[in-house]
Amino acid sequence: MSTGRFVPAHAVDRPDLRRKLDVALERALTLVVAPAGAGKSVLLTQWINSHPEVGCVWIDVATADNDPVRFVRHMLHALATVSPEFEGLAPLGVPFGGGLGLPIVVALAARLTELGETVMVLDDLHHLSTKAIITDLGRLIEIAPPNVHVVLSSRVDLPIAWTRNRMRNEVSELRQAELAMNHQQSAELLRKIAGVELDAAEVDVLVDRTEGWVAGLQLAGMTIRLRPDPAEFIAQFGGSDRLVADYLSEEVLQALPPQERTALLAMSVLDQMSVELLAHVSSASVARQLLVQLDKGGIFLIPTDDLREWFRFHHLFRDLLRFRIRLEVPGAEARILTSAAAWHLRRGESGPAIDYLLRAHEWEAAIEAILGRGDDVLELREAATVVQWITAIPDSVRSARTDIALLLAIITEHLGYSAKAEDMLREVVAKPDLTPVQEACAHTFLAALAPWRPNPEVFVERAERALGTIAKIHETAPANLVNLTDPRSLEAVALISGGRAHFFAGNFAASRRWLERGLTSEGAQFSSWRIGGLGSLALLEAWCGHTVRAEELAREVLGIGQDTGKSEHPATADAHLANAWAAIERAQTSRAKSALREGSSRAQADHRTQLTWIAESARVALGSMHNSPAPDPPAPLPPPPPIAQEQLLAMRARTYRLAGSANDALHMLEGVPSSWSATVFERAAAQLSLGHVDASRSTIEKLSTLRDREEPLARVRRMILGSWKSAVLGLDNRAAVQLAEALREAEPEGLVDVFVGSGSFIVGQISLLIDGPAPALRQAILDQAAGILIPLPRITITEPLTNREKDLVALLPSRLSNEELADRFCVSVNTIKTHLAHIYRKLDAGNRRAAIQRATEIGLLR
Repeated sequence: MSTGRFVPAHAVDRPDLRRKLDVALERALTLVVAPAGAGKSVLLTQWINSHPEVGCVWIDVATADNDPVRFVRHMLHALATVSPEFEGLAPLGVPFGGGLGLPIVVALAARLTELGETVMVLDDLHHLSTKAIITDLGRLIEIAPPNVHVVLSSRVDLPIAWTRNRMRNEVSELRQAELAMNHQQSAELLRKIAGVELDAAEVDVLVDRTEGWVAGLQLAGMTIRLRPDPAEFIAQFGGSDRLVADYLSEEVLQALPPQERTALLAMSVLDQMSVELLAHVSSASVARQLLVQLDKGGIFLIPTDDLREWFRFHHLFRDLLRFRIRLEVPGAEARILTSAAAWHLRRGESGPAIDYLLRAHEWEAAIEAILGRGDDVLELREAATVVQWITAIPDSVRSARTDIALLLAIITEHLGYSAKAEDMLREVVAKPDLTPVQEACAHTFLAALAPWRPNPEVFVERAERALGTIAKIHETAPANLVNLTDPRSLEAVALISGGRAHFFAGNFAASRRWLERGLTSEGAQFSSWRIGGLGSLALLEAWCGHTVRAEELAREVLGIGQDTGKSEHPATADAHLANAWAAIERAQTSRAKSALREGSSRAQADHRTQLTWIAESARVALGSMHNSPAPDPPAPLPPPPPIAQEQLLAMRARTYRLAGSANDALHMLEGVPSSWSATVFERAAAQLSLGHVDASRSTIEKLSTLRDREEPLARVRRMILGSWKSAVLGLDNRAAVQLAEALREAEPEGLVDVFVGSGSFIVGQISLLIDGPAPALRQAILDQAAGILIPLPRITITEPLTNREKDLVALLPSRLSNEELADRFCVSVNTIKTHLAHIYRKLDAGNRRAAIQRATEIGLLR
């Protein structure tokens, strides 16, 4: 029995592919199509050897088999290895120059029924070019009996339509992509051939360069075995290596006609090719036929789209061809590259055009193409590529172009390398020959560094200076820097940047004015500017307690991101953090954590450190909501913006105060110059917790002088502290009125955390407002406080209440007068007064309101 070719000692067993080939035992036909050196024959031999129970007929097809008589004799001789009866069947009636002939096809099919289960392998079938023989072979496979399974191994697809067979699920296929070796298989093959164990990184390099091509890996292993320094060889391994070049030359290039060989050399210059592009660079009228022929011929041509309109060469084959064209036709490569670049530019495809111009060393043309791109260069997926393009241009060329230096600085900024970008922009600003447009652009993007760099006051000044330089630009100034030098666009960036800087500095009213001006300006239509500006405004509103507007703005931002494919863009960090802060103020813990996770990851994606501090403040606030210790800040980070610094301090003081350490909280806040209501509130709350009413009075008065005094959170904080102070002074009615006013103020925005964070005393006072305002908000506060706040000490009474006294206590929170209570219990008013006196004495309460609070603490009232 013919069992295929010899399996070399270094061959790697590939059980996954053998299992795929097992399907061949259930199909009439199996196609194995891949270029030279893909390991087809070895794999088929390994598979056949794994099935000794199945007969095998192996036919090595050669060029001589294009003679139909020879082909039939070859087939019969192979069949005789399984059944000797086939040896005597001479094909005397086969016409020369034609096919096998229908009688022979039918006779062979009939005789095949006499075999047991058999696999018939026709290897190297690409040598068969006689169309009539190929057609008759297809007929034979079509009518072959079910006990025979045909496997065709070829470098090309045969011109036979297998559609009907595929429709009947009678065809299985194995192609180049599946035959490519993976890392593990490649490592084993290289170890067997080279005799050394390569590390994983070296194997990865070879797998990447060969694309898992078995012959390429074998040639690499053979070379490594002979080299004293394998690492050096691996770093340089490519299509110009002698062994690879010799193999490909012998197996592929020498077999091609001169015209096709010349065309192949020209095609190799291109990274990707289509019929139209080839026709342009080569002026070849037969470009379509040539590409189709190469595609069918499987000469290391790989389609790069589903429609098979664009192709590329196998990396090693491409390297060999490029090596040859540089050697044989000097100057041809540069001409083809320049021509291909022009073709792509006419189609608006600047990416491949710039790549070709850089390879051709056409530096000025490449710069103009880069500058001619749109503002999509600021998108992260584009920006890194543009940086690679610009840095590929020699320094001697770049140093003379301020525009390209400016663009590189702007892109570096948007990639998150803020310190480097700032240095580059400063260098541009220092140039003596700046045009007004370049000066305005440099100052604008220096101001735009606000989310990345500390000291927001500096960026407020930069934004103001940028607006001054923009005003000097003539309205008709050309937008020659990827659409970024348009005065309207620069104005939008400067205003939004100034608004961000004002926010980080805590100038909330100014921040709102700048951001709203920026967003209503003509240049704010670019999606990235709009996403950033709206997100910053949303974050400002959430921080100040305008939660409804913050969530509306954040929704708009995320909607724009969804529509423009920028949902994951770092610029959406502000919107997610706005949602996180709004959820924190509403005590929606789960939602806050989710939004914080999204916002934090986007802020860190391009190192927006000032936003990372805002995220850190939110994390601490979430911990404070649950009396858990504040996490350590992320390190290393530059100093936090002023608002985050004070917010972090306030949250840590709150954690100490709620844990019963008001003294520690007060000590923490001593000597701290407070500019916003968060820290001032905590100082007053600690003072009131300690009973320092006089000290709290001046602290509370300071709230009306702070920068954020008109914001919802600041107003609610001021009202809560006023109520707290009145209650401590025994002014119960006034305290209740002030607390009700605070609830009414907080209700539209759903502010819960500010009340819960005040502590048990304020929550207790809220629980007494049975018929007070904002019932839904009051219930949300009480629900959030349950199990979070440290409860006040439980009061026990030495003398229990009578049943009648308990009934009367249950009605104390109502507004019933003594007369109405007497009517309810059918007793006199004096009797009611006597009962109340006993209740007050037993509860150690001086009045009705105090009795209600004591009864609540004991558990007599809910």
